[in-house]
Amino acid sequence: MKGFFIEKCIEFCICILVIIAISYVPFVFWGNTSLSFTTFLQRLFIAGPAIHNNPMVIRQVPFWDVIWEPYMYSGIILLASTVLTVVMATGFSFGYVLSSLKVKKAIERCLVLIESIPDLLLIFMLQLLFVWLYKQTGVNFVNIYAFGSKQAYFLPIVTMSLVPALHFFRIMVLFLVEEQHKPYVEFARAKGLSRKYILFVHLFRNVIYHLFNHLQSTFLFMISSLLLVEAAFNINGYMSFILKPLALQPVTFAWWIFLLFIPFYTMFTLAQFQIKRMTGGLANEK
Repeated sequence: MKGFFIEKCIEFCICILVIIAISYVPFVFWGNTSLSFTTFLQRLFIAGPAIHNNPMVIRQVPFWDVIWEPYMYSGIILLASTVLTVVMATGFSFGYVLSSLKVKKAIERCLVLIESIPDLLLIFMLQLLFVWLYKQTGVNFVNIYAFGSKQAYFLPIVTMSLVPALHFFRIMVLFLVEEQHKPYVEFARAKGLSRKYILFVHLFRNVIYHLFNHLQSTFLFMISSLLLVEAAFNINGYMSFILKPLALQPVTFAWWIFLLFIPFYTMFTLAQFQIKRMTGGLANEK
């Protein structure tokens, strides 16, 4: 346990140093800033970031006052999409493994069809679907766009989850099918254990650590698609904040990355620790 957290602390410190470097160096060599590195560090950790909220106003405003609401908005969408991705992929994979060969072929055809649809077209189709439902029923089921005080959650979360869930589903099925051919599964079947029990208790437990590693790369893919989702649904979110020229400053850019990196790195580290403890990985590392 101690070695795990020491390794993660070293990894965390290295990542922080890399973020500081990539937040300062490009602005010095290719930007218009004359900010010294010492001043940059003082503003980064002592004075705190500030931005020009309006190009016509010289007065600076605290970075936290501007970023907090978009950060929470996008954070909710990102976390909910991640949870929905895992739930859908797990449910689909369990159903696929337990289904007959004919059902498996039908599922594979549907996957190929859905994966061939571009993300923007998928978003547009979902928006048209709810517009059509509104015209038919007169009931506004969900907010199609974020406008004013109205915020859109359902459609952004669903559209961000579909493609990652399909990719994660394929990975999960590959691991589960590969695990089915191992000797302990044959032994469990010989003891009379049901397919569902073997799948839920033994197979999933043995592949969960490998699935977690792939979930991290899936999560990075979802972060990269968050900007597209914010633009498609007119969301004034966390990713679109960095496109504002007035916000693109060394200190602001560093804290923008910190807010994205620190919470989710901590979350995935704690989840990895819990999974290793549950599967016996920590005992094997001693």
